[in-house]
Amino acid sequence: MAQHHERLDKTGFPNAIKLSNDYAQIISIVSFFDYLTQPFRGEGYLPSEALELIMGNSGLMFDQEIVKAFVKKVMPYPPGTLVLLSNDIVCAVKSVEPNFVLRPVVKTYGLLKDGKIVKFAPNQIEEIDLVKELSLTIIGQINSKGELKRFVKPDFM
Repeated sequence: MAQHHERLDKTGFPNAIKLSNDYAQIISIVSFFDYLTQPFRGEGYLPSEALELIMGNSGLMFDQEIVKAFVKKVMPYPPGTLVLLSNDIVCAVKSVEPNFVLRPVVKTYGLLKDGKIVKFAPNQIEEIDLVKELSLTIIGQINSKGELKRFVKPDFM
């Protein structure tokens, strides 16, 4: 499978050819995602950021239908991930419904105050299902180095 680094737009390597083999395209997307999310290869993107980059290159570097299938199978917030909600509550992802991968069930962990996380007492911890609690959104994530990465706020907000 020598084509797994080639791209639809001929920007890949080693031959810069248009990728046409479906199996090579699948491996190409998986390989790219793996590369982007590995912290030892640089800063390391969060899974949600890597998915955004892959979706943004759908139809350019990668086949649109294969990207759609890939995105449905990869969790941007796997269980155990620490996320920041729009109300400044830091939560741990508890579970993810396959049909709503961007709206996991989370367990509150603490409050982000002056750039630091103030942990909740055990009696303050609660579970929130983001599929049902539509007023809350995930606006950031704690990476493997313990650093908060906020997502970019759209211009219209």
